[in-house]
Amino acid sequence: MPSPVERTVSFDPSAITPKKPVQRRTSFVTISVREYDQTIGDSPSCLDGAPVALGWSFQENRDIPFEEYEQSRQPFRRRRSDLVLGVQERRTKLVESGVSLSEVLKAESFAALKKSASRICSRQAKTIDRKDSGKDSTKKSIRQTAKVLDQKDKPAPSPRSSPPMQKQMASRAA
Repeated sequence: MPSPVERTVSFDPSAITPKKPVQRRTSFVTISVREYDQTIGDSPSCLDGAPVALGWSFQENRDIPFEEYEQSRQPFRRRRSDLVLGVQERRTKLVESGVSLSEVLKAESFAALKKSASRICSRQAKTIDRKDSGKDSTKKSIRQTAKVLDQKDKPAPSPRSSPPMQKQMASRAA
């Protein structure tokens, strides 16, 4: 019996065309620059000296034409090592930003204390991990030894004393 619903599908080859890749472009006319003040930070990853961070206050936006911005940049990108500040550079930047030298020195000693505390904590954690892994293996070997000793202390079951053997012997005797 024919189906009450019939579906006919046909494809027109002219309707199926390969999609052309969409060309997308982005362009900039001006760049807005906002400069923030620098202040003492609290980053524990600072190598030496007081950590430098961005403050909350900033100078209003400066709009710079894109071409001018590109020309003012160095021809090559800076390496990561060029972005690291030394102790004296940090002090100078912070003092120029309005932070007193005594505050900078306090921040330096606080950062050094945090860093040494972090190192001590890290060493202790590694020691505890090593001890814990040793405890686990020691516990395992003690358990295995105890099992072996328990098996030696127990008398081996004789065939005559086991209940199934007694039943078999009783049935044979009868």
